[in-house]
Amino acid sequence: MRVAACAWALLTLTWPVNTQTPDGFAIQSRLPLRVTFNPSGGHVTPGMLVSINATVIPPTLYAPTSITNVTTHSYLAMMIDEAVPLLHCFQQDLVQASSINSTLQPSPGSRSQGIITPYVRPQPLRGQGPQPYVILLLSQPNNWTIPSNYSDIIDPKSLTGVVNFNVTDFVQASGLSRRLAGATWFREDNTTSAGSNSSSTSSPATVTASASSAVYTGSAHALEVVVSHAIVFGALGVLASVI
Repeated sequence: MRVAACAWALLTLTWPVNTQTPDGFAIQSRLPLRVTFNPSGGHVTPGMLVSINATVIPPTLYAPTSITNVTTHSYLAMMIDEAVPLLHCFQQDLVQASSINSTLQPSPGSRSQGIITPYVRPQPLRGQGPQPYVILLLSQPNNWTIPSNYSDIIDPKSLTGVVNFNVTDFVQASGLSRRLAGATWFREDNTTSAGSNSSSTSSPATVTASASSAVYTGSAHALEVVVSHAIVFGALGVLASVI
């Protein structure tokens, strides 16, 4: 189903108010996306500073209010650090939990919970100031599949996410260039002292997936990351059914 007014804006186009993505990001949008990072946390507002401990587990996403067939409409979601550039996670087959619960969760029967690229938590280089991360929600076309030339983003063997990911090229090649359903972004600042490891922060008891630690040493950022191979986006309560 086509979503009215879900159109990608070009880099040269900027909205005067209510911009939901950071300046300079390849995709500019004023379509909001409701996101939380923990069961008791508030909703992310564009550009807000999020605690580095809050992103150890994936965020919870909520369906847009403009969709009428709320329980049958499917979405794709991704989180991106374009400075690297790095794809932190990508998930398909997300649906609204019920007509009265707007939480997005994997569609029943979705293969591997809809996870394409497992979640890699962000953590910017210490002492470099807040770094931006963007979350995009897209309306999923019927019978959508990943283009064969992007097969490397499917469960990548690297524990650091998909590096050199060009989101503009991907959405164009995937037939998603007019499918934006919502967006938001947040900033994260690594102020931990040398030798500390925030990835040891305990996850809620409802998250049972195993996690691994890794360090990304690319030229743009150094990331201490926690990778979950069983959770990406979505929630039951918050995350038990997946993220």
